[in-house]
Amino acid sequence: MKLFIQIILAMSLFLNVQSVFAEQCPKDDENRKAEIIDGVIKLDLNLTKECAEKGNIRAQKDLGIAYASGRFGIAQDFDEALKWEKKAALQGDPEAQYDVGLSYEVREDYEKAMEWYLKASEQNYARAQLYIGMLYAYGNGVPRDLDKAIYWYKKAAVNGNTSAQMVIANIDAEKKYELGMMYSNGLGGEKDDKEAFFWFSQAAQQGNVDAQLRLGMIYILGRGIPKDDKKAFEWINKAADKNNADAQYFLGSMYQSGEGVAKDKRKALEWLNKSAQQGNKKAIEELKNY
Repeated sequence: MKLFIQIILAMSLFLNVQSVFAEQCPKDDENRKAEIIDGVIKLDLNLTKECAEKGNIRAQKDLGIAYASGRFGIAQDFDEALKWEKKAALQGDPEAQYDVGLSYEVREDYEKAMEWYLKASEQNYARAQLYIGMLYAYGNGVPRDLDKAIYWYKKAAVNGNTSAQMVIANIDAEKKYELGMMYSNGLGGEKDDKEAFFWFSQAAQQGNVDAQLRLGMIYILGRGIPKDDKKAFEWINKAADKNNADAQYFLGSMYQSGEGVAKDKRKALEWLNKSAQQGNKKAIEELKNY
């Protein structure tokens, strides 16, 4: 009986030690990497190694940081850093997959960098998407392709990466309109109404008159978005105010039909006349009915 109790006590002690160890192993936190680099978190290297060897993803990433930085009483060793980054990455961690990609990019192995960035991107890891965009922008390991670069910057921006958002904001309106046309007409690939809407919206907000008209027509037709006649009127009106003859014709038609705005025959006639004076054939024909 006494032996049995001793065995139970020993087992209990072993399980408690395991439980305490599990609690001591770090939990994943998106801010942890920055806090380690900034010195906010001081790593217990022995515990980190022990946890990493037992498969703790966060500890594996922490160990990669330690080896890469050469801090916490450990010699700098980029190969060891990559080894531990890979262990975490192979468990499907997107941050680690990005880190592996970055390690390969530093080594100028752009093919492997792209491979790992794409793995992270599949989980919508925005920083990896930003770096894919940069590979295309600079032609590192792939043919230089600004349209593909912008495609990836846009993905990163949508997923909250502020650097990518700044890149998108700084693209000129004409290029954004061009991208909208590309997706709208399926030039160089399949049509994508949602992508077309995104780029026309961006260009329209920057004052591109052709994009404003296109955006209005998208709202009328409900292509890739819910139909919204009021928003259609709003954007077509902006383009018409900038003397776009087609927009003036459509605005006159909207006043005529009451689509997106209250019917107003006087305003319909006013805008149709403005369009006709610029030679718009549809407006000229429509005025024959008045």
